[in-house]
Amino acid sequence: MEVKIDLKNCKTKLDLLLEFEKKLTFPSWWGKNWDALYDCLRDSNLNSMGKECKLVITNFKQLSDDKILKALLKDVENYHSNHKTMKFSYLFLD
Repeated sequence: MEVKIDLKNCKTKLDLLLEFEKKLTFPSWWGKNWDALYDCLRDSNLNSMGKECKLVITNFKQLSDDKILKALLKDVENYHSNHKTMKFSYLFLD
């Protein structure tokens, strides 16, 4: 499954988090913060990614939280790789 996440209209961290929620179908009760994003990306029961997912993230450079998001996605990728739970990857395009 390839999921395209366009951050062009994201001005705040909350905008970014809501864009991920919209594209990956998180549960309505998720916390809308970095920890909750990590949990939802890590736990396949909390998202619509299935057993394989490649996130293609566009218009990324405008965000001030870019280092946080990059580190979070790297941690999620490492988690899935180490636990063999799913094939997870991501790509930033601008």
